[in-house]
Amino acid sequence: MTITQSHGIKSVPTPAELGRQVAHAREEFGRTVEALVSRTAAVKEQVRETASRAGRLAADMDLDSVRGKAGRAVTTARANRTPLIAATGVLAAALLVRRTRRARRPQRRR
Repeated sequence: MTITQSHGIKSVPTPAELGRQVAHAREEFGRTVEALVSRTAAVKEQVRETASRAGRLAADMDLDSVRGKAGRAVTTARANRTPLIAATGVLAAALLVRRTRRARRPQRRR
């Protein structure tokens, strides 16, 4: 913005100066919009690729392989019952302690 001072009085920009400022602002706005459009297109393409990849992975997994993995997990859990029960107890105790501590903490006003 071109405002000159002459003896303490600020001059008003001329219509030509205002026109140049508007033209400059429009150019800058146009570049910003173009940048946003290109970023949006890139994100859209990335989402498409991710969805396509997820679809291929889901199609590759058959029901028998899922059942086999679940069966192995059950067998492992049955073979290691004591450590599994102990880990579950420790997790439950930790969650209970955390919940108790949060309940004692004074509430913040929003």
